[in-house]
Amino acid sequence: MPNAYRYASVREIHEAYLTGQATVTEVVDEFLSLIDRYNPYLHAVIEINPDVREIAAKLDKTLAALRADLHQKDTPTPRTLPLLFGIPVLLKDNIATGDKLHTSAGAAALGDLLAPNDAPCAKNLRKAGVVILGKANLSEFANYYTEDNPNGWSARGGQTIHPYEPVPKDLSVFELGKYKQEEHFDPSGSSSGSAVATAAGLCTAAVGTETSGSILSPSACNGLIGCKPTAGLVSNEAVIPISPTLDTPGPMARTADDCAVLLTALAGLSEEAFSQQYPDEALSLPGLKFGVILPRNKEERGKWDPTDEEYAIFDAFLEKMEKAGVILMRGADRGTSDGIMDLMKYEIKGSINAFLAWANREGERTKMHSLTDILDYVHAHPECSPYGHTLLETRDKDTSDRMDEPGYLEALHKREGAQAKMAAYFDENQLDAIISVDFPGFAPFGGFPAVTLPLGFRADGYPVAAFLYARPGQDFRLIRIVKALAALQPPMPHPNI
Repeated sequence: MPNAYRYASVREIHEAYLTGQATVTEVVDEFLSLIDRYNPYLHAVIEINPDVREIAAKLDKTLAALRADLHQKDTPTPRTLPLLFGIPVLLKDNIATGDKLHTSAGAAALGDLLAPNDAPCAKNLRKAGVVILGKANLSEFANYYTEDNPNGWSARGGQTIHPYEPVPKDLSVFELGKYKQEEHFDPSGSSSGSAVATAAGLCTAAVGTETSGSILSPSACNGLIGCKPTAGLVSNEAVIPISPTLDTPGPMARTADDCAVLLTALAGLSEEAFSQQYPDEALSLPGLKFGVILPRNKEERGKWDPTDEEYAIFDAFLEKMEKAGVILMRGADRGTSDGIMDLMKYEIKGSINAFLAWANREGERTKMHSLTDILDYVHAHPECSPYGHTLLETRDKDTSDRMDEPGYLEALHKREGAQAKMAAYFDENQLDAIISVDFPGFAPFGGFPAVTLPLGFRADGYPVAAFLYARPGQDFRLIRIVKALAALQPPMPHPNI
């Protein structure tokens, strides 16, 4: 049956493996075929893992032995496979993999980089049985390279296209020089390819990374459940950085269950820990208490703020929540993200230099050894830099790589104060979560976990979502809350492409 697993969940694919309906190779081949068909339009995938079918074949040998053993014992169960055994996943192209895949953050300057080792989060995925299909496109350098660039563009991957946008008759409108973001559905960024590929069914789930909105925003804008984990839950080591204080990999999926199991694997947690943190029993909504962030006054809204239509969709969902027994405290504290831009400003140069030193520590893996080298390459190859690299140029000139400037230390102090204040706010008001249709800038700044909840579509077909965040360490409970809330409405339809 064609495309039998395009939109299947992890559990559904595992059931197919255990019952002999599918092999890993068959599932992988289906996704490779889908990428071959749709990626020339969507530009969601930068590179396919050249060893992916060999990996699938090895897993099939393991699967055949396991099925034979289960047949003899006659005790098949849905929990007999490793957490993500044989599940095709894409990784954002700033996450290092020690294989034949490049790790470039979408930049032509790093197009030669074959990392010496897996990032810890990628290593954890392999241990959980994941099949790394390839690398997903992104906003180049995780969207910290220039001003006014469209989301989802990189020199190596081209322009990522939103999967829910009606396909135009003339595809030349997406060409460089003709593409105007304001005239199209915004795929958001910087984990644009991870979001688009997952929404379009080019993978079962994907991994993004976030500094300030780069998992949450594209997940929300593409109808996904994405999680920005508590700072430190998932290692950001060997990820091309912006700010190690803020950066975190995280899961992007079509269902809460898949989001939770992918988070478990990324963090290197055991299946036993997963069962404890994310039990099968549904979480009860009655009696939960949420703070609700109210809309800004119209005169205070910027171009990234929700529209009146989106606020109306959010308000209608709040009514469903109240009918389901959720207690809403309207007018919740937004928190503050004052200082977040300074963390990025002062950390990026030294962090990129440190990443390149790691990459080249056992021999030259890339000709780039510093941020200055990257900018020299950009200036020598202007065709690879149509939008410029003004942010990186400024950071190379106005910051050291020592991260000892007074402005940086003040930003860290501001963050500590904001964290303590919001933690106290949660406790004083006995809140299970805070919910908003606005992007919760405090969550990435404070390192608090946040999860997206799809709410439906605007009249023009663009997805709308809510954001929920909670106390640090409440990641899995927050995903359980989102799962319970998602059951209050129909599931998101898949893109019509």
